Amino acid sequence: MSTRQLRFYDELGLLAPARADPNTGYRYYTELQLEDLDRIKALKELGFTLKQVKRIVHSAPGSAERDMLLARKAEVERLLAEESQRLGKIDQKIAQLEASTAEAGEALETQAPFAAASSAFTARDNAK
Repeated sequence: MSTRQLRFYDELGLLAPARADPNTGYRYYTELQLEDLDRIKALKELGFTLKQVKRIVHSAPGSAERDMLLARKAEVERLLAEESQRLGKIDQKIAQLEASTAEAGEALETQAPFAAASSAFTARDNAK
């Protein structure tokens, strides 16, 4: 974790250092705070905003976190359903394009023998 990010977390009131050296500005964190930092990172990886993470971290253990996890799960399930529908539409469009391309290719193949036969007749007729 970068010092810039740790300072930002302190500004948000998310994770303040246990103490800071007034001369060097070096920030000290306890082992418990490192556990909190791991928890913050895990919640961010789950897609929670920093505002939501702050609410979870500063609430009583369990209740708010469980409720927010359930809400996040529902949101992810909704997003997955939307993306699944979008993927289905993309697949349909690809199939339509492939069908159109195949039909156009068949039309050219059907016309090609007639064009060749027509040229052969024209060449033979001109030879007479």
